[in-house]
Amino acid sequence: MFTFDGWLTPTDAAVDSFAYLPSGDPVDSSSIRYRAADHLVMTDERRVAVIATQAVGGERWPAHATLGWVRSTSLTSIDLRRDPTYTHDDHHLLWGPFGRAIANPFTAYLGDDPYYRNSDAQRWLGRLDVTAVPGRSQRLKVGAGLTYDDVRSI
Repeated sequence: MFTFDGWLTPTDAAVDSFAYLPSGDPVDSSSIRYRAADHLVMTDERRVAVIATQAVGGERWPAHATLGWVRSTSLTSIDLRRDPTYTHDDHHLLWGPFGRAIANPFTAYLGDDPYYRNSDAQRWLGRLDVTAVPGRSQRLKVGAGLTYDDVRSI
């Protein structure tokens, strides 16, 4: 699909024909350079986590507390742009015509891949557990935890 790497020169073709002449070299000053692979989306993913744990209590009542924050971001776009305006009609893909020898109908000749995604996820968490040791071979463990998730996607 995105394999064309060459020059496109506008022609005076009829309405139902392909309006450009594809070539390996520029034909005249109106020729446009197009590398289809430069117009595909890329993805950048980043993750960070901060987790703190503390052991408290004594030998008969040991306890553990944990607090944490985890964040994950992902951006998928052309050149990792933060502006999705390239997905509008001004940048739509131009495919080759069907049934013509001049260009392949499964190849993109102009335009950008119209895909954009920007997402952000954050999680805050807290955990606490307490262990009771009433006797030498006895243990009773109780714990609780809270988690809050905040998710955004464009």
